[in-house]
Amino acid sequence: MIQPEITDKKPNKCCIDDTSNNLYYDYGDAVEWEVWHCIYCHESYVVDIEIVRDFENMKQVKTNETKK
Repeated sequence: MIQPEITDKKPNKCCIDDTSNNLYYDYGDAVEWEVWHCIYCHESYVVDIEIVRDFENMKQVKTNETKK
């Protein structure tokens, strides 16, 4: 999937309001980016996906087939 073209315009105030859920997921490649759509101003935004690995809470695999 090809990422849509983007502009240099800043997000509208209604889209970055932390106290409301104005944005909903529309589509994306589910690996690097997603498109979110504002229910008030009807603008869409590309949002980069950031994967954070949680090594603090890792769990051991019961059967480890990668051991040699």
